[in-house]
Amino acid sequence: MLDADVRVRRTPPVAPDTTAELGYEAEPLIAEEWGNETASVISDRNDPGQVSKSIWYLFILTFGMGGLQVIWSVQHANGSPYLLSLGMSKALLAWVWVAGPLTGTVVQPYIGIRSDNCRSRWGRRKPFIAIGGATTVVCLLALAWVRELTGSVFSLFGADQKSDAVKSASIIGAITLMYCHDFGINTAQAAMRAYIVDNAPWHQQKSANAWASRVSEAASILTYAFGYMNLPVIFPILGRTQFQVISVIGSFCLIGSLLVSCVFIKEDRTYDRPRTATKLNTLNSFGMIWKSARHLPPQVKKVFAIQFTSWFGWFPFLFYITTYIGQLYVNPIFDKHPGLSNGEINKTWADATRIATSAYFLNAVVAFVGSLVLPLLVVAPPQKALEALTNDSSLESLPTSSYGTFLQSSLRVLGKLRVQGLTLRRLWLLSHFLFAGCMFSTVFISSPGTAAIMTAIMGIPWMVTSWAPYAFIATELAQHNSRSTTSRDSIEEGIRRPSRPYDKDDMNGIGEAGVVLGLHNVFISFPQMVSSLLSSVIFKALQKPRGEPFDNSVAWVMTFGGCAALLAGFLTMPLQDQAAE
Repeated sequence: MLDADVRVRRTPPVAPDTTAELGYEAEPLIAEEWGNETASVISDRNDPGQVSKSIWYLFILTFGMGGLQVIWSVQHANGSPYLLSLGMSKALLAWVWVAGPLTGTVVQPYIGIRSDNCRSRWGRRKPFIAIGGATTVVCLLALAWVRELTGSVFSLFGADQKSDAVKSASIIGAITLMYCHDFGINTAQAAMRAYIVDNAPWHQQKSANAWASRVSEAASILTYAFGYMNLPVIFPILGRTQFQVISVIGSFCLIGSLLVSCVFIKEDRTYDRPRTATKLNTLNSFGMIWKSARHLPPQVKKVFAIQFTSWFGWFPFLFYITTYIGQLYVNPIFDKHPGLSNGEINKTWADATRIATSAYFLNAVVAFVGSLVLPLLVVAPPQKALEALTNDSSLESLPTSSYGTFLQSSLRVLGKLRVQGLTLRRLWLLSHFLFAGCMFSTVFISSPGTAAIMTAIMGIPWMVTSWAPYAFIATELAQHNSRSTTSRDSIEEGIRRPSRPYDKDDMNGIGEAGVVLGLHNVFISFPQMVSSLLSSVIFKALQKPRGEPFDNSVAWVMTFGGCAALLAGFLTMPLQDQAAE
């Protein structure tokens, strides 16, 4: 689900008759103070593709990420209550949520590789964005009306729309649509992230990813604000239920945002470029990923292990926090009014979902603010680390232009905001323990208001986990290659080359940054599948029938997530702070 296979354009050393080539490469969001500004000042201005873009251009380029985040937010905040309203048990719900991580594990790395080799006249990313976006919208709208669609089909054969057969068919249809929906959104997301990196110069990749993060967090805030409203009353023409209306709104947001990014940003021509020597197919695509996994640097392996462990905890929080807060809301109601009808139970849970969504809104606000503030508090790397990253000279040797002077002044001002001793590794470590503490508190919280405060605090570790691992991976690749990088023109190449040399026959993108990030997404998605299955076991053992109060099964699933976060914290301790080298 969350960030996987991103690609960028490689800039080879300047030489006569040499043109830029495209490879399976990437540059994720790198830490704010890791010398990207220095690199941008000395970037190759002879390459038209590396000309700096305006803020407006970067905003339009990343605008499509907002629509994708709206769909993710709709799914996280409203998916569980809606599926439960269809009559699905919590144990079965846990199996349904395997769809996201399962498709993320397989689809995102695969789509990234396939789109790298796409030679369509429409562009190499846009066809995948269009197919993924269209699939997502169709499946989301069908899911929102699955009960009505199923009932209409069965009524043609004279069946009662309220019969058990229709109910079972609705559940089966919802499960199928969930898998198709997640396939579509992972396809669009993988292509969109690669699209962003393709169309921003390498020295502005940090800025482009920062804009993608800001757009996504702003979209989350907007979605959760809508989710808190009684949408069927405000927009009755769009649907009769909360999930139907917000699905229609989300579909319009996705279509509009993807169109803006695709229409106003022009992709480079690729249809007339030569293909790779080895014909790419499904089998050798996954073979490339497997070969890369065998040659990961030790530091990257540590990051993968941390992510693998921590995402055992993030899965229950992202997918069940709404149900958890909703349960706290309905407990006193069900306790005072036992034996409510199914319609009354559904109405109570609809109100609970709106209340719970407000907690997601607070979480998004805290995460957005954290993305602006926390990078400024982390200590800057020492001078020799900046020199190692650029393999050039120190900051004092920057060109004495107005931009260089402004840059040095800005760095000095930002330096005063930093907290002494707070490195990125320590910030990530603290965020794991904060995450664990919040998850352990779920068995003691008894009111939705307190749970909302806890959810808001979770915005801090969420922001850090969306930033720190990508910074460590990219910095490791850059430092590993900077020792052999001796010219300004090879800075970008040093960031993107394989972590260790390969035989000529093995190249084809093996071990490059894009493939490494594809593997990173596997270590994010696979633990979610396992966590979903374990959650299903816990629900099966502890859940109460729908409509009964004081069902604490979700709280125990959250506690299990806290144990995973605690272990991730201990795994973070031996991680090296590259800034301290």
